[in-house]
Amino acid sequence: MAYILIGAALLLILGPILMLRPSPNDKRLEGIRTYAMSEGVMIAPLSVSNKKYLQQLERNPHLEGYRWFKYELMSDQNSPKSLPKGIWRQRKNREGDYLWEAEQIIQEVPDSLKPILRHWEQDRRAEFLLLEIGNRSAVIVWNEQGDIDTSKEVCGWLKSLVG
Repeated sequence: MAYILIGAALLLILGPILMLRPSPNDKRLEGIRTYAMSEGVMIAPLSVSNKKYLQQLERNPHLEGYRWFKYELMSDQNSPKSLPKGIWRQRKNREGDYLWEAEQIIQEVPDSLKPILRHWEQDRRAEFLLLEIGNRSAVIVWNEQGDIDTSKEVCGWLKSLVG
């Protein structure tokens, strides 16, 4: 009986401690984010239920099932290059295909962006939600599905856009 009580007490003590250990998914996310931050990418969680994404959420209810993160890379302050502004959003059509479309119809697709959009359209994955290029930054909204290689790919895309 004493051994049972000692075993139960040990389980009560060790149980919460073992629960604090990171899961395999936590370790995967840590690797992804650590690599991105080492490349100078800023990462922020994103809610698709805010005003900016509400219309897209209404057209694509499947978006709510993911946790989205904004990966942003700023260009060098000394860089004279000004990036072409634009926003490209992914949406799901009636056939279930993922399409990329510019926010404004007259928006030109820069040459540095064409291979990325072509790659995403061929893959037809729901991993990426938005690509935004500002004056001195590029943003990819991603649900962090994948592994460290996908993180390297995303960072490479951001670097090619910021140049």
